[in-house]
Amino acid sequence: MFGIRNATRYDATAVIQTDADGGDVIVCVAKGTFALGKSGKLELAEPLPLVFADEYAGKPGESGIAAGTDFALFKPGTDVVVTGSAFAPGGKGVTQMTVKVRAGAIAASLLVTGDRVWKKGLLGPSIGSPEPFREMPLVWERAWGGAREGEDRKPGVRCDGNPVGAGLWANDKDAIDQPLPNLEAPDDPVKNFKSRPEPACWGFVAPSWEPRRSFAGTYDAAWERDRMPLLPEDFDHAFFMQAHPALQSPKYFTGGEKIAIEGMHPKGPLSFELPKDTVEVKILTPGDKVATHMTVLDTVVLMPSEEKVTLTWRVRVPAPHPITSVQLVQIESRLHPAPAEDDAAAPAGGARG
Repeated sequence: MFGIRNATRYDATAVIQTDADGGDVIVCVAKGTFALGKSGKLELAEPLPLVFADEYAGKPGESGIAAGTDFALFKPGTDVVVTGSAFAPGGKGVTQMTVKVRAGAIAASLLVTGDRVWKKGLLGPSIGSPEPFREMPLVWERAWGGAREGEDRKPGVRCDGNPVGAGLWANDKDAIDQPLPNLEAPDDPVKNFKSRPEPACWGFVAPSWEPRRSFAGTYDAAWERDRMPLLPEDFDHAFFMQAHPALQSPKYFTGGEKIAIEGMHPKGPLSFELPKDTVEVKILTPGDKVATHMTVLDTVVLMPSEEKVTLTWRVRVPAPHPITSVQLVQIESRLHPAPAEDDAAAPAGGARG
């Protein structure tokens, strides 16, 4: 429909989406990939591709998200997602350790415990002793949660915040010898079979899980009659936030934030600063009219085990009417502009996202 020129060294594009009131908007996204260099600073790396739809680690509904979509309509803050594993200090097996992350003004901790199972006890299932570990994947499947069907017409149990997790069972009999979570909040661990802690993991939160599901709005008969197919009037853009609530910043990051990570790299703690860039979008319409729009940095994905970081900038622009009047969308980076020969390319684009 219109041309797209990526004048950056990031992976970047623009798509047409529909906003909550049914209007067309142009959503421009640029994702930069950075690697930790020998100097201890982040350096531009080969860009990881933009993700157009959530990619699950296994079967959707039965596994967590391995890579979240980059095409949210709008995020009201900055997500900080952390993926990878916990590594025992010095490579020596431990039964329990704590991992920590600080990103700018926000911080979180996870209590990581070795494999353990529910054991048969006099008063019901009890917590078994943990096995030592050297490396533990920090994934939702190892956090508190689960979804189990009941037997003999009895109700089952489901953790709406993590239906793919471990530890939750409908009855004592089914729980015996089944795994407990490896990942917990330090101040809210599993204490007994009746415990119902909040799931603790730093990966992408699936859109059908809480708290995201509650932000999706009300899809009832009134919605079907008055608004379908538009989003409900009570839809909240917080639905598009993909990080654990503890790692969501209501204030957008601007680059330069200090990052400190403990327990997620074999060689020890990591610390660095996020690159500071200005990413602009220029939209060309007839008469050589150019409108410039500033993006915001709304997604940071930390991959300490791989010594990589991705930063995603986004802007949502109301589409000119008619949308066919848009001739070109150009995405520019002040810090990492594309080489002159690449800047000349203007591939066709503007598909609906």
